[in-house]
Amino acid sequence: MSGFAARVLVVAKSPVAGLSKTRLATAVGDAQAAALAAAALLDSLDAVESVSPADTRILALSGDLRAAVDGDEIAARLTDWRVLTQRGTTFAERLVNAHHDVADTPGDDAPLVQIGTDTPQITGRDLADLAAAVDVASSRSGHVALGPATDGGWWGWPPELRDTSTP
Repeated sequence: MSGFAARVLVVAKSPVAGLSKTRLATAVGDAQAAALAAAALLDSLDAVESVSPADTRILALSGDLRAAVDGDEIAARLTDWRVLTQRGTTFAERLVNAHHDVADTPGDDAPLVQIGTDTPQITGRDLADLAAAVDVASSRSGHVALGPATDGGWWGWPPELRDTSTP
């Protein structure tokens, strides 16, 4: 797909047994939960790579891929990605810091779309639609476009976190 005009930030945790998908693990076990997390991460990478040029792909990752299920395969897939190490204690801190790290990239003010890896069904078309929505929204000063989920949540968030009112 040509003309994709947004950066995509994927926020993910390394799929390490016992550390990822811990609520799911109570039902299926640590190893199976980590395997599902790895598959979901790989599916998310597929969706992004299907529409997004390499210089617009960003992964904010927590954890160690060397200890992860399919860690070698995931690491090999990331050679054309900008990979940021998540910083912070809580998820909220890690998410905010990831956005600050992306915002601190000089010379790149393209709109930003953020997804997680809990939506392996996401397609490149979904991302392109969300990127188009945020491009329109950002031109309307501060509007946000969301990718709604059928369970009442959301699967994509193109935020504008920069506060332009302060220097």
